[in-house]
Amino acid sequence: MPIFGGGTHPAVSLRLRDMKKPINVLTGLDYWLDNLMCNVPELVMCYHLEGVVQQYELIKTEEIPNLDASRFSPQVIKDIAQNILSFLKSNCTKEGHTYWLLKGNGDDVVKLYDLTTLCSENMEDKTSNPFSVPVAMLLYRVARNMLMDSNCHKQDFPTVRKLLKQCIDLLDEDKHPEIVTSANYLLSDLFVPDDPNEDPCVPASSDTADQEFWDSSCYDDNDDDDVSQDGDNLAVAVIKSVEDLYEREKYRSSGNRPPHEARQPMSVEERARAALSYVSKALLLIDSYASKLAPPKPAPFPSPSKAIPLHYAKLFQNGDDSTSKPEAAGCQGEDQVVSEDTPSQHALTPCHNISKDSWEGQLKILLLKKAATAYFALSDVTNTLGRYGCALRYLRLALLCYDAFSALSFGLLHENRNLQTSLLTLAGDVQLMMAKHIDNHQVYEAELEVKSQDDAVISRSAKQELTKPLCSKHDWATEFSMHDIESCLETSVHCYEEAALKTNRKESHNQFLNVNKRLGNVQNEMGVILMNRASGMEHGPDQDKVLQRSLCAFESSIGAFRTAMDTTNIALLHSNTGRLMRVWAQSCVQQDKEGKRGEFSQQERVYYNKARDHYMKAIHILKDRSAFPMVWDSVQWELSTTFFTMATLLQDFAPLSIKAEEQVEKEVVDLMTRSIRYCDTETESPRQPLAQYRAATIHHRLASMFHNAYRNQSEDQKRKQARSQAEHHYGKACRLFQQLEHPCELTRVQLERVALCEYQLGGQTTAGSKVRTLSTALGYMAECREAMHIIYKELGPDEEDTTPDGENTTSNDLSKNQTVLSSLVPREESEKLLNILESRLQHLLHTLIKTAASGKASSHKHHGGKPRRAGKANRHLPPSQLEQYKKVYASCLRGMAESSAGLMRRVQNMADTLALLPH
Repeated sequence: MPIFGGGTHPAVSLRLRDMKKPINVLTGLDYWLDNLMCNVPELVMCYHLEGVVQQYELIKTEEIPNLDASRFSPQVIKDIAQNILSFLKSNCTKEGHTYWLLKGNGDDVVKLYDLTTLCSENMEDKTSNPFSVPVAMLLYRVARNMLMDSNCHKQDFPTVRKLLKQCIDLLDEDKHPEIVTSANYLLSDLFVPDDPNEDPCVPASSDTADQEFWDSSCYDDNDDDDVSQDGDNLAVAVIKSVEDLYEREKYRSSGNRPPHEARQPMSVEERARAALSYVSKALLLIDSYASKLAPPKPAPFPSPSKAIPLHYAKLFQNGDDSTSKPEAAGCQGEDQVVSEDTPSQHALTPCHNISKDSWEGQLKILLLKKAATAYFALSDVTNTLGRYGCALRYLRLALLCYDAFSALSFGLLHENRNLQTSLLTLAGDVQLMMAKHIDNHQVYEAELEVKSQDDAVISRSAKQELTKPLCSKHDWATEFSMHDIESCLETSVHCYEEAALKTNRKESHNQFLNVNKRLGNVQNEMGVILMNRASGMEHGPDQDKVLQRSLCAFESSIGAFRTAMDTTNIALLHSNTGRLMRVWAQSCVQQDKEGKRGEFSQQERVYYNKARDHYMKAIHILKDRSAFPMVWDSVQWELSTTFFTMATLLQDFAPLSIKAEEQVEKEVVDLMTRSIRYCDTETESPRQPLAQYRAATIHHRLASMFHNAYRNQSEDQKRKQARSQAEHHYGKACRLFQQLEHPCELTRVQLERVALCEYQLGGQTTAGSKVRTLSTALGYMAECREAMHIIYKELGPDEEDTTPDGENTTSNDLSKNQTVLSSLVPREESEKLLNILESRLQHLLHTLIKTAASGKASSHKHHGGKPRRAGKANRHLPPSQLEQYKKVYASCLRGMAESSAGLMRRVQNMADTLALLPH
C-alpha cells in the first residue's frame, strides 16, 4: 500500500515481495497504476525470504514499466483505457438503462450486458426499471449539489443541465411529481438567476466573453459519437493477450471524431423563454397534483327565491322561434367556451389546499418568482429594443406572478422587495417611453394582445393563488391609455413613487438614488408638457389650473432630485421653473377692447421676478462653469433672456400711469445692464452668435433711449450725459453688428447716429462746430459702405439688372454666375434703408458745402478781404477736402437721377459713392 511521508520527506509506496517469486507484467502494472492515481513519485520494494527482510530497492514510478519481466508501454495502457471508454460510450446509449461490464477469468474479451432489458423479461411491469429511480435520484442530487457548490461556474452548466434532463426522462411525473418539478425549476435557474440585478439576461450586466460561452453551452448536447443501439443487448470488445501490451501500434484507436458544428449563442429572449417553458411545465404538474388532492366540491344549493327550471316544450307553439329559444339557451349554457381572460368558476377558485409549508407551496413560490424574474428580463430587453407594447405585456405577467407568490409567501415579503422595486421601476420606464411615442398606440395595442401557451399556463396558475384572480393589486402599473400622454406619465410617476417607498435606502442606496432620479425626470416631463399646453391656452381659470399643476410637478421633481443629491438636475429644474414663471407672466398681459397691449403690469413684474429668483438659485447651485459648462451656459442665457424681456416690455410699454419716465428709464438701464452681464459673448459656443446679437440689440436699445432723453431733456448737464451715453452705446452696437455681418441693423444704427448729429447741429451757431458735426455724420455714413457690399452680396441681382454689355441677364445665367444666398435682409427693408441713406447723404453733403462756403465768406468780410490767418472753416475743412465733398455730392445727385434703376444698381452706386467720402 502507498505510504505518504510527512514533513519535507517525499511520499513513497512500500511493497513486500518474496524473492523466490519474480515480478510479472500484471503486478508491475498494478504498482504503476497505484502510484499514478495516488500521485506517488517512487516505489520502495522490500524483498524477504520467509518473512525475513533481505534488501530494499528504490524505484521511480516512471521506471516501473521498464522493469525486467514486467515490461509494458504506458501509452498502450492509456490507449486500451480510452478504447474501453469509447466502447462503453458507443454502446451504453439507452437512457435509463443499467449496464454490466464483465470480463471472466481466462477470457480475452470484455462483455457488456444490458441489465434493464434482461430484468424486464422477468418483471410484471415491462416498462418499469428497478434502477431508474435510484439513478434518477443520483443524477438529481449530483446536479443540485453542483449548483449549490460555491465553486460552481457557468462552465459546469451544460453538465448540470444534462443531468437534470436525464433525471426527468427517467422519472414518471405522476409518481414522482416533487422531483420532476424541482428538476424543472433547477433547469429554469440555469437560464435566469433569481436576482434581477445580477441577471445575465440583462445585457448591461453580463460580460461578453462569458456570455458567449454560457449561451453556446445551453444547447442540447448530443455527442457526435453516440450510436443508437438497436441490436442485441450484448456487445463484445476484444482485448489482446497481456504479452503484447508493449506493442502500442495494435491499440491505436481508428477513426476521427467529427467536428462540432458552430453554434449560435442564444439571445436574451431565447434564454428567458427557455426558462419560462420549464416553469410552465412545473406549474402544470403542481396544479394537476393539487387538484387531485383537493376534495370534491359539493353541488351548489339552489336559492329558495329562484324557480327550478324544468326542461319541457309547450304544447302549442306560436312560431318556429319558440322552440328554438329554450334549446339555444340550454346549448349556450353547456357549450360556453371559457377563455383565460374570463375563467370559469373552477378556475377562479384558489387552490387553498396548497400551503406555503408543503413542498407544492414551496416550489410554487420559487417557480412564480422565477417566472417574474424571467418576464422582467424579457421586458427589459424589449424595452431597450423599443417594443414598448411587448415590454408592458411582460411586465403585466411579471407583476401578476409577483403578486401570486407574495400571496403564498406573505411572511417573506421583505426578501422580495428588490424584485418588486425593479419591476415597478421598469414599469415607470415603459410608461414614460410610451408617452413619448404615443403616436404608435395601435402597435402597442397589438403587442399587448399577443400571448404564448407558456404565458397562458403561467398566468392561469398565478391567478389561482390570488384572492381576486381577475384583479392584481399592481394592475394599475400596466394600464395603457390611448391618446393620453398625461395618464401614461401619471402612471409612471406612481410606479416610481411606489418603487421609492419599497426601496431600503440603507441596503440598496444606489437603487434608491436611481429610482428618485427617474421619478424626478418623469415629473419634469409632466411639468414641461403642462407648461407647453398652458402657453397655447387663452388666459382664464383653466390656464391657471394647468400652470399650477405644472408648478407642482416641477416642485416635486426638485424634491426628488434633492433626495437623489443630483445638483445638476436641480439647477435645470429651477431653470424650467423660471421658464414657467415667464409663461405665467405672459398670461397676465392686459389688452384693451381693440386687442392692443396695455402697460407693463405689476402682476407681470411679480412673475418675472420669480423667474429671476429661480435662475439665480440655479446659478448659486452650480457655483461656476467648470463642473457643468453646458448647464451653466443654458441657465445664464435664460437669466439674461428674463432681464432682456422685462427691460424690453418696460421700454416699449412703460407703466407711466404709476411711475415717472425717469424712473422707468433708470430701471430699464439696470435690467439691460444685468442682461448684458449674463450674456456671455466671449466664450466660443453654438450660442455665441445669439449672445452677440442680443448684446448688440441691448446697446442699440440703450442708445435709442439715451438719444430720446437727449432730445427731451432740458438741463444741459443731463443732456450732455445722455448724449455721451448714446454715443457710447451706438458705438458698441455698431461694432457688434459689423462683426456679425448684419447689414440692415448696422445701417439702421448708423442712421440713428447721423440723426443724433443732425439734432446736435440744430443747437450749434458757429460754422466751425457745424462743419465738425457734419463731418462726423458723414464719417458714420462712410461706415455703411461695408453694409452695402453685404447687402449686394446677399440679395443677388434682380430682374432689372443688366450685364456690363447692357444685355439683360436671365435667371439661369445669374444662377451660374452668382449664388443667391438665403438673405438676412428682406428686399423691402433694404430698399427703405437705401432711400433714407440716399436722402440723408444728399442733405448732409449739401449742408456741409453750404456751411463751409458761408463760413469762408463771413471770414473774408470780417477781415476786409485780407485775413491775417485762416478762418475756422478752413481750419476744419481744407480746400482739397471741400472739393472732394463736392465730387461726392455730384455723384450722389447722379445716383438720385437713376432712382428708377434696379435695387442692386442703386446699392452698388451707393457703395461707390460712400467710397469717395474722405476718411
